[in-house]
Amino acid sequence: MIAQSWVNVPNLVTLARLVMAPFIVAAILNGAHVLAASLFALAAFTDFLDGQLARVWRATTPVGQYLDPIADKVLLNSVFVALGIHGSISIWYLALVLGRDLAILVASAIAMRVSKYDDYTPSVWGKISTMLQVLTAVVLMGGNALPFPHFHEAARSIVIASGVATAWSAVHYTWRGVSFFLRR
Repeated sequence: MIAQSWVNVPNLVTLARLVMAPFIVAAILNGAHVLAASLFALAAFTDFLDGQLARVWRATTPVGQYLDPIADKVLLNSVFVALGIHGSISIWYLALVLGRDLAILVASAIAMRVSKYDDYTPSVWGKISTMLQVLTAVVLMGGNALPFPHFHEAARSIVIASGVATAWSAVHYTWRGVSFFLRR
């Protein structure tokens, strides 16, 4: 059965997203902003596509469940770091996104080590913050590719909304983890 093997089409689509990240970063850093935005749009589409294929083909695997969020974080975080180096993003936003993801990673590793905690599914707030982070990346890369004056105004509002959602998701994940340990 295809779902028992980790090598299936949905997982290969996820791997493609992971492989695309360094090419998007290189395009940003080399000033090839149209290419960067185009590759990012394709990578973002693979995030939708792998999940749909896995559900329709009943091809979900444990590897895919771990690989998908890793690919998402590698893609978004590397793009944000490249945008930060390029000077397209505020350092506070970059620190917030990277700090939250690092905190979640460390907390999850500790929880795996010292407990039976196994609910690593993204919360609704995590999904909202990820959606706003993707929108932030699209608007910032779009503003670099097509330098219209209103992109920067829109980007500022979207960065703030994304920052608030990211901070709130960090609070929510912390509450969720602490609640588990308090119930024990």
